[in-house]
Amino acid sequence: MPKCNYKKPTSDWKCSLEALTGEDYCYWHKEDVKKKPNEVQIRDLKEKIIYDVYLQEANLKYANLQKAKLIEANLSRANLKYANLFEANLCIANLQGAKLSSANLQKATLSWANLQDAELSCAKFEKSDLREANLKKAKMGGANLQEVFLYRANLQETDLAIAQLQKANLNEAKLQGADLRNSNLQDADLSGAKLHKAILFGTNFQSADLNGADLQGVNLRNANLKDAILIEANLHESDLEGADLERANLEKANLQGASLINANFQGAKLFNANLSAADLSMTDFRGADLCNVSLNTANLQWANLQDAKLIGTTLVGANLESTRFDSQTTLDGAILIGANLFHSYFDESKSFRNATFFQKIEHDKEINEIMGDALNIHFIQFERFKQYTSKIFSILFFYNSKVREKMQHFSIPLRFPTRKRPYLLDFKALLAESPRIAEDIRHNEYIRYTSNSHGIVFFDKKSGCIIKNPEKGRWFKDLTRVEGLTDMILEGGEIKSKYLYDGSSFSFYEASYEIYNNLYNFYIANGHLDQAAYVHYRREEAHRKLRWVKGGNSRLRSIFDLLYMRSLAGYGDKISHSIASSSIIVMVFAFLFKFSKGVTKNVNGLPVTPDWLDHIYYSIITFLTVGDSNIQPNLAIGHLPQILVATESGLGVMMIALIIFVITYQVSR
Repeated sequence: MPKCNYKKPTSDWKCSLEALTGEDYCYWHKEDVKKKPNEVQIRDLKEKIIYDVYLQEANLKYANLQKAKLIEANLSRANLKYANLFEANLCIANLQGAKLSSANLQKATLSWANLQDAELSCAKFEKSDLREANLKKAKMGGANLQEVFLYRANLQETDLAIAQLQKANLNEAKLQGADLRNSNLQDADLSGAKLHKAILFGTNFQSADLNGADLQGVNLRNANLKDAILIEANLHESDLEGADLERANLEKANLQGASLINANFQGAKLFNANLSAADLSMTDFRGADLCNVSLNTANLQWANLQDAKLIGTTLVGANLESTRFDSQTTLDGAILIGANLFHSYFDESKSFRNATFFQKIEHDKEINEIMGDALNIHFIQFERFKQYTSKIFSILFFYNSKVREKMQHFSIPLRFPTRKRPYLLDFKALLAESPRIAEDIRHNEYIRYTSNSHGIVFFDKKSGCIIKNPEKGRWFKDLTRVEGLTDMILEGGEIKSKYLYDGSSFSFYEASYEIYNNLYNFYIANGHLDQAAYVHYRREEAHRKLRWVKGGNSRLRSIFDLLYMRSLAGYGDKISHSIASSSIIVMVFAFLFKFSKGVTKNVNGLPVTPDWLDHIYYSIITFLTVGDSNIQPNLAIGHLPQILVATESGLGVMMIALIIFVITYQVSR
């Protein structure tokens, strides 16, 4: 009988089987589709090494191919349902589109095999070798892949729902877009795996190794990641809502912009991780290691940070509303500049005293007060007082009828702004209009949070730029432009109303007053008197502004606080205000005495013309209510000197009492 003429193109191997009658090739190399080999023919595949077997669209349903040698075989679109391929060698085989559902592939060798679009649901792959195999778009739902070797395998867009992958080796595997929902990857090795846009809802990753894995933008809702290793993993903008990350190792992981609502991080290690702009509301961080973690502009509303370690953690602009701290929470070296502490329990942590809340003491404000100031620019229209306006301007400017006509609707600010006015943009409105621009803002950490956890962006209309650090007093020197933002929000040089935050400054000042009050009590209790003094000043300022926005009679008290308590006494904290005010009063009255000629001087019974020093001296002794027989008010010019003396003496008594009050207040504190 003639031998088969098949020769392997890539080597010297020749087929030793007999050719079919009248054919050049044997049964296995004849390119017939839909073959159905019998048991005797299949025995050849078990006993001999036959390369490049041609079984395209073959019917091998229920076939016993245990330990069969099918190296580089062509089994594309073959029917292998329920087939027994236990310990079969399918290295570099072409199984594209093959039907292998419920097949037994335990301990089979499928390295470099092509299983693209194959149907593998409920197939058994335990301990099989699928290294660098192509499983793209394969249907593997419910398949058993326990302890399978899938090193660098291509599983892009593969259906692995409910699959069993315990202890599987998926090192550097390509799983982009794969459906792994509710699958079991417990103890699996996924180090360096690419899971970008994979569906991982409800997946079990307990104790899995995801070191350096790419999980950007994936859905990990309710996933089990207990004790998982996620060192340097990329979870940028991933959805981990409700995920269990108890005791997981996330050192140096990138969780920027991730949604971690109600996630469990108890005992997790997050050293040097990046959680900036992440949504961590209601997340459980009890006992977690968050040292040196970036939580800038992260939303931690209702999060639990009890017993957590936040040494050196940056929380610039973070939302800590109603966040829970306890005495075991470590905040040494933490940076909380611009963080919203409304209703939080920060004062439970003793180490908060070693955290940085203000960039520079004596100059900075709490974020809610800054927002309130941005909204609280008051104007009084003088529509009812045109006649008074006309008289004032006629005296000052001698204006004519044309100028008077222009001033009919003139308005002036009650509180003249000493710096440019920032505008507050509603982040939700920006997100709804342009997710790309909103993501750019979120990524660059430009968001700040209100007392009701609303996202706010500070904007300078004149320059068309976002304010990077609104906490800085000179924020107009720290601006940045976001591409496309000004074109979107500006119309005719004005900001469209739908993008402006429409909240009230009342809620901002109310929140600010509470935060300052808690800070004051905390610093006093911990002996930080310098910080307490500054916070007291800011607390009273917030209270004064709160009274003003309330309106009604409260504004009278606000004006009194502004003119008397703040300007003259610094709310009992700045004695320099009282001394400076007293000095001004003395110099003003010395000037009035000089130019009214209201002082006479007698030396040895002879009148002497007083000089400037005499007028200053007389003003001082009048202010101190001491008096001097040699220098007296000049009654020859009328009653004006008496009025000046009485007025200055009254002011002197008041200012001396105020100075005593400030000294007593500071000593008692």
